[in-house]
Amino acid sequence: MNTVILNINGSVVKARQGMTVLEAAREADIYIPALCAHPDLPLPLGACRLCVVEIEGQGFPTSCLIPVTEGIAVHTNSQIVREIQAHNLKILLSPLPPPRLGHHELQKIAEYLGVKEVDFPAHLPRNLPIEKDELEDKVCLALNHNLCILCGRCVRACRDVRKIGAIDFVTKNGKLRIGYPRASSFKEAGCTFCAACVRYCPTGAFTLTKLR
Repeated sequence: MNTVILNINGSVVKARQGMTVLEAAREADIYIPALCAHPDLPLPLGACRLCVVEIEGQGFPTSCLIPVTEGIAVHTNSQIVREIQAHNLKILLSPLPPPRLGHHELQKIAEYLGVKEVDFPAHLPRNLPIEKDELEDKVCLALNHNLCILCGRCVRACRDVRKIGAIDFVTKNGKLRIGYPRASSFKEAGCTFCAACVRYCPTGAFTLTKLR
């Protein structure tokens, strides 16, 4: 496979042709915050827009969707890039009930960008449902839509890692949500309660609890 030479933050980085800028940065141990993109999961959506970088002559694209090309100069931690990333984080998490930074993954990103809980506007409850389903009275899977940011990691974990496809993006009452297509419950959709959605959810929207 051909090698592409690019420059990230003043350092020469070698990447495989076909890699994204985010993948090349990660392989070079250069941190770029991201939520919808996960190393274990294919097809990042570019939805969270936290992995914005500056590419000289190309503006401020999301690095998870931009393929590496020969000779590009990338800036991941300049003041303007971090300001854009911090702004996007606040937009993404503002609708969530506090504490918005309770999940360790969100804490890491917020600390890197210098964002604190007090930086978010006053919470207006979304009053979205919490869907629950039980498996043989042993465990309960719950999805709190108030905590969901529609990053799609749970969908890709279920479909591409576990090869089940019990959950997907669905439209209910004119709004996009995570749900179970063509079914009335997680169990009916084929869910095996494996907890992959719980492990990959960055906000704690999915939970799996044992029943007494």
